[in-house]
Amino acid sequence: MDVHRLPRDPGSAREARRLVRAHLADHVPEEPLEDAVLLASELVTNALLHTRSGVLSLAVDHGPGRVSVGVGDDSPDLPTTTPAVGLVTFGRGLPLLQDLADEWWVEQHPGDGKTVWFRVLW
Repeated sequence: MDVHRLPRDPGSAREARRLVRAHLADHVPEEPLEDAVLLASELVTNALLHTRSGVLSLAVDHGPGRVSVGVGDDSPDLPTTTPAVGLVTFGRGLPLLQDLADEWWVEQHPGDGKTVWFRVLW
């Protein structure tokens, strides 16, 4: 498993996409790879928008027929779905996660935030 630290910076979503692609490109078929890249970017964006974490963590792992990615922050608040209405550009991250990931969950770290994980299978 690779674990990376990402700064609280709008460019971190782009960096997460690059890191996930680099870690998985030689091991994962194209469709699950693209899903993992998109979902990692969404989770990083959510953490940037909805927490005050100074540093985020990005964990990327793969095995036979699966990819697991986790994005950690220092907020104890659990993710919540905000309905996307019309052409707004927010509120689509968790619905995408629910649609594209085979499973997702939150690992709470008492006193130290949480990690939101997803798994894509093929």
